[in-house]
Amino acid sequence: MNTINNKFSFSRFAAVLKCDLMEHRWRYISAFFIMFVALSGFQLAQVNDYLLHSSRIEGIDFFNNYIDTVTIFFYFVLALALCCSASEISIAMKTKEKAMNYLMMPATNLEKFLSRVSIAIVGVFIMALVALILSDVVRMLFLPIFDSEHVAEYCRFTFPQVISNLGDPFKAVFENGSTTNAVIVNDEVLTPVWSFGMCFMAVVCIVLSGLWSHSVFLLGGCIWRKGALLKTIASAMIISLLVLWLLVNIAPSIDVWAENRLAPWLEQRFETEEDLLRVGFPIVAFLNLAFVVFNWWLAYRLFSRKQMISRTHLFGSKHPHHFFKKAHS
Repeated sequence: MNTINNKFSFSRFAAVLKCDLMEHRWRYISAFFIMFVALSGFQLAQVNDYLLHSSRIEGIDFFNNYIDTVTIFFYFVLALALCCSASEISIAMKTKEKAMNYLMMPATNLEKFLSRVSIAIVGVFIMALVALILSDVVRMLFLPIFDSEHVAEYCRFTFPQVISNLGDPFKAVFENGSTTNAVIVNDEVLTPVWSFGMCFMAVVCIVLSGLWSHSVFLLGGCIWRKGALLKTIASAMIISLLVLWLLVNIAPSIDVWAENRLAPWLEQRFETEEDLLRVGFPIVAFLNLAFVVFNWWLAYRLFSRKQMISRTHLFGSKHPHHFFKKAHS
């Protein structure tokens, strides 16, 4: 849509964000309530179990183990919520009437897209964190019912440590990649196999893999108007089965090629497996980053065209090359 100017405006972005929040507030409130109930129920069930154990075994800090358990469940809920919200990025255009209203909104496509993405990522993270804090409050309120003797031990918030645990992989990079972890065997110093650079690239690959998975759901939300979550999961499963079937059928040829061509070539250029990993991790990280950028770019292009009333306009109607042209704002 042509506006006063096609440059990004924070005032228009804020207006679109406010409009999105107000129009779908009940959906966001429902999502927050579901996360709050899930976290509260899990905390109450877990604290009851840990209190039963702590009443029999003394001298063990059960609260730290309890925090680790809550951390795993919190990140599971957060990941599920992020995938669901990413697949609902086009909720404002589910019907033709909504698509028409969204098209007429005086803002650029980039401002609309960033508004939806901000809610789907930043908004969901804030809601999950607030739900965790409130679930801590619920746990502390119900502690006297479970066991009045251990109220002081478990009457603490978990969210600071849960957020801190997010950096554990990066902490492990500095610990495992440092020379202080060297082992002395028969007066010979054996340095860690995982040096700092390799550990760091391994963590980067894991993070980028998570971002790529999220971008797939974001792309699915920009392709389908309704049922995007289930359709994206079904499409991913079908593609995975097709790729697996293809690999199984070409595996004999790959084995012969790898044994006769690839293995000798790798032995000539890399003396150790560590040298191979030093080269392999950056390549894998670059490919993951390329896939993430491509999915986000494609999601934005589809989001821009999704405001069209006719579904045939999604990929440029009868002229697919129009899809790769610059989207009109």
